[in-house]
Amino acid sequence: MPMLIGFPTGGAEIDAQNRAILQEVVRTAQSRTDIRRVRAEGHTDTCGAESNNMALSQQRAENVALTLVEMGVPRELIETVGYGSTQPRANEACETRQARAQTELSRQTNRRVEFSILVCREGTAGL
Repeated sequence: MPMLIGFPTGGAEIDAQNRAILQEVVRTAQSRTDIRRVRAEGHTDTCGAESNNMALSQQRAENVALTLVEMGVPRELIETVGYGSTQPRANEACETRQARAQTELSRQTNRRVEFSILVCREGTAGL
């Protein structure tokens, strides 16, 4: 199941491609009875002030949550958190001209919402 939603620099809008990915998340959530919580975790690249990045990452997570609710996932199942640029998936520390393309790819990778899904396995509900 796709578990990553990407964003343009400074953006938090859910585009058609991301809606298709979210529809897969919805189908999975609706077909399973063991899902207890879906956490949308917003992230940014390292450009800009970290205070702005924290707010942007939270907005990305919130927009994903709102879209999931519009698509039929109960709001009480969804938790959101914004991490700003504190948890990069790719290194943006490239500074040479030849590395600019790699730096942009790294930034694109870091501008995302990821999902953590908490499931309750049979026999563990009381733990």
